[in-house]
Amino acid sequence: TASSLICGGTDLTFPDVNDTFVWIYNGTSWYLISTIDNTATAQTGNTDLAELFPSQETLEAGHVVKVDGTTPNHVKKSDSTYDNSILGIVATAPGIVLGEETENSYPIALAGRVPVMVDPNSPAIQPGDHITSSDEPGTARKSEQAGATIGIALESWIPGSGDSEVMVFVNRSWYEPESQFVLNTDGSLA
Repeated sequence: TASSLICGGTDLTFPDVNDTFVWIYNGTSWYLISTIDNTATAQTGNTDLAELFPSQETLEAGHVVKVDGTTPNHVKKSDSTYDNSILGIVATAPGIVLGEETENSYPIALAGRVPVMVDPNSPAIQPGDHITSSDEPGTARKSEQAGATIGIALESWIPGSGDSEVMVFVNRSWYEPESQFVLNTDGSLA
């Protein structure tokens, strides 16, 4: 059922009473700063948080993206392993979308569960493995050394299986594999 909010010269129509609207009051006026379509989220079960970013490239759901260093506020497909400028994954159907939709904008998952395209040359992936960017543009791979990561695998992936994606929990961070230190008999590091 739709309802309305009388706002003087402009009336707002709310599509569903279950939606969430975030307002800010500056002491004089109220401003609408965000809306969340709770009905659509509840119906689809989508669980990721995405923000809209423009790109000069054509992107697909599941692509790993990084900051476009040549165009401010834009993203492009990641194209190197352990890329420090990786930002997120192009969302399939985000539960919450932030930002303003513009021409050539894409929802970039910044948190939550999303499928990511896997480089066919990646080592096998197990649940809990850290996932990083690959030198195959827009794809991800298992992280095997210290470096920037885009998330944590939630399922297995086996090379040659025919699967091209793996579900990950997006969590942009730094992976540091366990290190082992060996002491010499005099107490110094080997």
